[in-house]
This record gives sequence, structure tokens and C-alpha cells, in this order.
Amino acid sequence: MDNNFKIATVFLSMGIICFITFEFIGSKVEKDGILNEPFFLIPIGSVLVIISVLLYLLFAFKKK
Repeated sequence: MDNNFKIATVFLSMGIICFITFEFIGSKVEKDGILNEPFFLIPIGSVLVIISVLLYLLFAFKKK
């Protein structure tokens, strides 16, 4: 596998890890009604997955 595709795979793996971590941590509502959840992991995971898809496409067209 080309080194460039490994970089895109790392970004994809990190994005998936963000989504899995969000599910494992979970969310809870405190007694005073405040919702505690690691919401920041969702946009970070989405950005990482989008970057990896763009890199896969870029490297595939570049390899052609």
C-alpha cells in the first residue's frame, strides 16, 4: 500500500475512534437538568472522516 493511502487510513481510523469513544462514554443528565456528553467528538470525527475520503480521492486521481 502506498504511503499516502496510509495517511488517509490513519485519518479514517481516528474519525471512527471518535465515534466509538462518543458511544462508550455516553451521556448523562445531572440532578439540576444539565446534560453532560462529549459532543465535541461528533464534529471532530466527521471532519476526520471527510478529510480521509478527500485524501483517498486525491491520492487515487494522483496515482492515475
